[in-house]
Amino acid sequence: MYYEEKANSHRPRYGTIQDDERLSAEEMDERRRQNIAYEYLCHLEEAKRLFLRALSVPCLILNHFLSSV
Repeated sequence: MYYEEKANSHRPRYGTIQDDERLSAEEMDERRRQNIAYEYLCHLEEAKRLFLRALSVPCLILNHFLSSV
């Protein structure tokens, strides 16, 4: 995943390669593993935010069920 540079950005930019930079196969594999790990952590954060948002919304069906018991 490639990101544009921002002055105040603190995110790592694993996908960035300089024009004159040549990487060995091992370095490319390591860069690829870093990208996969970073994207996995991003998806976990997105899932966490989604679950927290869903938990903060009252569930009408659950409330109806609990009030009828």
